[in-house]
Amino acid sequence: MDGAVGNTLRLQVWRHRNTLEFELQIQDLWTLTPYRLLEYAGSVFQDIRYQTAFDYNVPIKGVVLSDAGGSFILKESGAAIICSLNKQSTSDLDTFIKVAREIPGEYLSNSCQNCALIWSDQAKVAVEYRILSHNGPNLRYESITIDRRWLREMMVLRSRKDNDIASWHVWDLGRAPTAATLSAHALPTKPMAECFPIVQNIESNMVMVLAETPYTTDGAYRGFLQCVGFVINANEGFVVTARSFMPSTMCTLRIRFTDSIEVPAIKVYDHALGFTVVQYATSLVQGQMKRVNFSKRAPKAQDKMTIYGPIIDGSGPVPTETTVSSIGPLTGDYECKRFYHPINVDVLHFPKAKFGGAGVLLDEHGDLQGLWLPFFLTNYGMKWVGVQILLLLPAFEKLQKGTLPPECRMLDVERGLVHKHEV
Repeated sequence: MDGAVGNTLRLQVWRHRNTLEFELQIQDLWTLTPYRLLEYAGSVFQDIRYQTAFDYNVPIKGVVLSDAGGSFILKESGAAIICSLNKQSTSDLDTFIKVAREIPGEYLSNSCQNCALIWSDQAKVAVEYRILSHNGPNLRYESITIDRRWLREMMVLRSRKDNDIASWHVWDLGRAPTAATLSAHALPTKPMAECFPIVQNIESNMVMVLAETPYTTDGAYRGFLQCVGFVINANEGFVVTARSFMPSTMCTLRIRFTDSIEVPAIKVYDHALGFTVVQYATSLVQGQMKRVNFSKRAPKAQDKMTIYGPIIDGSGPVPTETTVSSIGPLTGDYECKRFYHPINVDVLHFPKAKFGGAGVLLDEHGDLQGLWLPFFLTNYGMKWVGVQILLLLPAFEKLQKGTLPPECRMLDVERGLVHKHEV
């Protein structure tokens, strides 16, 4: 039988009253057994085993995602076969290596230098994959970000030779090719103001802030975080968003405009009242944004307001009218001490507010009345409240003028009433 390897076998099959003839090449089962592992962008890949293809009735084409991580954490769970990468077929591991080596990084020119430092390798590519299932073919298409800066910058190929089973040989396949310059994007007009006139002054400024990190860090409960923010100064690229979603600078930040346009950003400021400021590269965005108007009136209970933020089910941001139920301190069972929450501050409470993420509060004139922010109360839960504008106004006015507020040095001490007989 071993002597027949490489020969051609003629096969006749009778199917549906027709005679079909095939010429099959006899292959060596040992050569079809994977003997190499590829480490790339935080994941491990290998060729498809013959037994796996036979079991799931799929062709021996593509590469198996053996250990998903980093850039290849796909939405669909399960064993995956990568069929194409960057719109190029990846029939085997050698082809996959060739395609992956041709994916350039991206960098900024004549733009925010701080953003350029974190955007050295964030190429967006399309990936086509198949989840191994006995229910038949199920192709999936997804857009991923190739990250070779936080993760291993070089590809490593580990190979086991026939005559040296006890050891693995390692080859470094080199760095990514020359990076490509990011180009500017024109922002389309958002149509929501036609249905909700109250948001017309701030709608064009609403963005989505995306934060990614391939590792679990203290305070970051998952590797991909996103929340709503708003552009407070388009000339400097300042965006205000929730502090609890970005506890550190150990992440790659992107600002998404109009659900499709993404530009790099960097975290530049944290405020004691629960918001943070990120800065994006303004040279990559072409579009008019309005100046945000701040309300000068202190809110009261039973005031009507509009929460402009995302619904808990993931849709949004959308505006919803509501009423302030009460104004008082942020209360709760603070079991998790490592998460920050403001103290000695009166916040706005709303009845049964079904909003997640972060957002803004608008008064009846469409002026900014405050921020809708989440705070951790325990290890397992969060609470959303409104922080009124009069507390944020000193910092917001400096941001509109193009300067960052001074650093807030605070003593985390909470006030409490003590009676004389208790002293």
